[in-house]
Amino acid sequence: MFLFTTLMVALVALTGVFWKQLASWLARKDQSLYGHYSINMFEFGTALLIISTLVGPATYAIGKNMSVASQLKHYEYYNGVETFARENIRDCRSGRRGETAEAGRSNCHYDYVCGRYTYTVVYYVDEPRPSMNSKGEIVIKMERVRKTREEPANIYCPYMTREYTYTVLNTLPGGERDLPSVYAGSTSKAWDNAVGIPASIPVGPPKYWAESKRRIDSGDRRSVTGIFEYDNYLLASRDELLLPYSDDVDRYKSAGILPEHTKNATGNPLYGPINAQADKLSFVGIEPPGGNDVWQEALMGLNGAVGLTLRGDVHMVVIDAKLVDSKVNYVNALKAYWLGEDFGKYAIAKNAIIVVIGVTDNNVVWAEATTGMPFGNEVMLESISGRFISEKPQLKPGVVIGDPRVIFEKDMSGEDQPKAVLAETPGILEQVILRDFPFARASMTCNDDEDGASCVSFADLVSEIQPSLGAKLLMGLVVMLISTILWGFAATHNWLSWLPSRKKQSDKPTMGVEDEITSTRSYY
Repeated sequence: MFLFTTLMVALVALTGVFWKQLASWLARKDQSLYGHYSINMFEFGTALLIISTLVGPATYAIGKNMSVASQLKHYEYYNGVETFARENIRDCRSGRRGETAEAGRSNCHYDYVCGRYTYTVVYYVDEPRPSMNSKGEIVIKMERVRKTREEPANIYCPYMTREYTYTVLNTLPGGERDLPSVYAGSTSKAWDNAVGIPASIPVGPPKYWAESKRRIDSGDRRSVTGIFEYDNYLLASRDELLLPYSDDVDRYKSAGILPEHTKNATGNPLYGPINAQADKLSFVGIEPPGGNDVWQEALMGLNGAVGLTLRGDVHMVVIDAKLVDSKVNYVNALKAYWLGEDFGKYAIAKNAIIVVIGVTDNNVVWAEATTGMPFGNEVMLESISGRFISEKPQLKPGVVIGDPRVIFEKDMSGEDQPKAVLAETPGILEQVILRDFPFARASMTCNDDEDGASCVSFADLVSEIQPSLGAKLLMGLVVMLISTILWGFAATHNWLSWLPSRKKQSDKPTMGVEDEITSTRSYY
């Protein structure tokens, strides 16, 4: 702050010197302005103090708050489930003759030209008109003239009497997602039987929507995920005592065994017809038994239950145990990598549960778990590791991850509340995270009613966050701009008239620069 203030005062002084010289030059150009424009040193110092006091601290305070707020913003995954599959029906009509070209359009997506009409366009042009002035001379004046012209337009008819679009609603914020494209339906009839319905128009409902509706109706809701902003004081401050560090990151990266925490994490991780799926499980050195899709679906299902009821987000790595010399070193390096600057704003979030499983011959031989925070949920993490090591289960999605379901039950107030229901034979992760030792999402400020009395606040880390270099340069430019404007007004609008020196100066406007020069020369 001190260094910034010093630099800002220097910038204000430089702009003041510029205006002081400019004011003197203006006064010399026009002697009658001497008392009004000229700035002496006393006035210069007073204005410098006032402008520096107002502009510097205010700009720094506003700029720092904006820069810190920007640095705090990071991204985390929210998880939930689909709640409703809606079919939207539009009754079609044809276009008709009217006063504009739009009148001929159909209200439906698929249409064709079925007629023509004309409409009147009104426009204005400037045309020369001769007239005679008071001296009897003919002069040409431009006069605005109203004109009209006829424009042709098409009439469009829809191919069908009805069109259909499809929407899936979910529990995520803003969770109303329209599926792409417009469809014909089983009840759609051709608008004109002679034209018919083109075979290129897709017939709904789309497969994704139909599957969503089937699963919602059967109680097996599809899980969804999305990316949303949150404030992370740890990542913004880059506090070395709280963030993990590992000398093994480069070594494991070179070996190609440190995957991203989410596929295409810094690019476009969301995919699917409504951009609500993401692959948060990576296999390193082995092929996923049963195929990758069943594993991703299983983890999405777990995340739907964990995210909706506990606000958590599970990310997994399944690795060939022979590739890892030390499971502890590997997990530390993986967490340091995922929290590092490689991922920027998309670093693994505070709500993340990180599970790493070592496998030999399709059997789990060890497991380690951690979270996106420096501490918390220790009992849950130890239980995950202990259960896998003691049971050494086969590498199957139902055994390792599980198959929980989300149902909605009314609470005392009559509101629907989500509840996770475990599978008949729960997987290890769903059993530990959802039932035995439920995950507790950490708070950065401990001002949430759900944080609990044991919450550890990280809000004091904000004081360690400094404005970025770009923010400082921008603040410097703002200070120069504002101070230049204020100096200009101070010099040209007599803002300093309340100063004694300015009053004296203004009382002697007749004494010009040339008088001063002549008076000075008389001494030689």
